[in-house]
Amino acid sequence: EGISVRFQDKMWPVEVQGAWVPAYTLNYAANGGITTSSDGSVLAVAAEDGVALHGVATGEIIRWLRPADIEMPRQSTYVMREAIMEFSPDGSRIVEGSAKFAQARVWHVADGAFDHHLPIGYGFQDVSFHPDGDRLAIALYSPDGLNGTVRIWSVSSQAVVDEFVAHDRRVASVQYVNEGRQLVTGGHNLDGRVHVWDMASGQRIRTLLQNVHPKVGPSATWIDAYYPSSAIVAISGWGAHMSYWNTNTWAELGKASIPGYCMIAPDGLTYVALDS
Repeated sequence: EGISVRFQDKMWPVEVQGAWVPAYTLNYAANGGITTSSDGSVLAVAAEDGVALHGVATGEIIRWLRPADIEMPRQSTYVMREAIMEFSPDGSRIVEGSAKFAQARVWHVADGAFDHHLPIGYGFQDVSFHPDGDRLAIALYSPDGLNGTVRIWSVSSQAVVDEFVAHDRRVASVQYVNEGRQLVTGGHNLDGRVHVWDMASGQRIRTLLQNVHPKVGPSATWIDAYYPSSAIVAISGWGAHMSYWNTNTWAELGKASIPGYCMIAPDGLTYVALDS
């Protein structure tokens, strides 16, 4: 039984309008990881043995990115689990990896050529491209889960350019905002806080919220989308609840519910969801 991809047009913060439109059915087993390029033209879907790049308009597969075809730094087999993917702002590169197996790679989208492995150590949870398309924020965590580190990596020079501890527990998500001048980080379980960092000084400038589950306490928070044109960032937590914040004033604009597993396209106008 295939996995269908659905699109919802005219999504806008706080209020969701429009209807779900079945787009196409995939002929392979997807495992939940999806993302789109910033212009909304390419859809990346994580599968068991790699990442499929689809043209959004037709659903046709443009090409496959198969990590098993390249030399892996650790284990010889590849299975995508807890997929993490991010397109560069211009859509020329994509980072994909598995949080479960602590592997991540950079690929060229145009020809599917492998670029390089990312240095993620024990494990990572999320990545975010700076608007310059070079710097990449990587949410790392230590084996004991007590050191929530963010590493800034230069894709062009393949070198670490900065690193700092952002949370007492591991970092769940990262997102550059405001032309890359600031970074929003979300804490994982037992932390649940969302911090805003000034990247020039390296200082935390505010804490937006703490996501608390009524039964288990502080739980993971995720920065789901950022809309530069409207200066809005979307943050979700337990119970499929999402809040929207103005990144100029850092005032909360409102809340909304989100469907099962989905992602929001960077244009702020489209939901993409997978149905099993």
